[in-house]
Amino acid sequence: MKKRRIVLGVMGILLLGAWLARVIWFNSTYPDVTRMTYSMGEMVALEKDVIDYSSMEGYEVQVENAKIWEYEDFVEYYQVSKEIRNEVEVLDPVGAPERVYDIEITLKNVGSASGTADGVAFMDWRVQTNCMFSNFNEALYLGVNPEVSNAAIALRDNSEMGFRLVYDLREMHFTPSEWEDMGAVSLWLSVTAYPNKKMIILQ
Repeated sequence: MKKRRIVLGVMGILLLGAWLARVIWFNSTYPDVTRMTYSMGEMVALEKDVIDYSSMEGYEVQVENAKIWEYEDFVEYYQVSKEIRNEVEVLDPVGAPERVYDIEITLKNVGSASGTADGVAFMDWRVQTNCMFSNFNEALYLGVNPEVSNAAIALRDNSEMGFRLVYDLREMHFTPSEWEDMGAVSLWLSVTAYPNKKMIILQ
């Protein structure tokens, strides 16, 4: 038992060391972040900017439309299945959100010059303000995108596809006045993090 604890302790230290080395490398490689904002309808080239270390070079994204729904209205309108509703409302430890942000996008792969693009992981993209970010709801995303099986997408070169991204909006993350008038709250979709943070304004 004592030997096992020692082994686990050593493994934990090694993993922590590897993580710290990665963080130090990343911070030295991308010391400054430039914030870039775009409007809905603009095509945003992800280029060599990354999020969570993955290359998205060759991909472009355009937000076509964005709408805030009451949760019940959303699942009724899109006829979300009982199985997915159960996953959101019962199996999720925090339960269903009061509202959701429904974002319609077009994703394009125009081809990477280096041929190293990994694809796009929608769960890494964030809807946020200066003070908070909203969680990507993968269960609802799958419910309204029946043609896909997960949120990690890789398209063939010179192809495009439309998706609906779904994000939780919870009352506890906003002030009463903000919740009353969500249209006045500045929210954006962050699609890259380093070295350029590219944000699409959702208004």
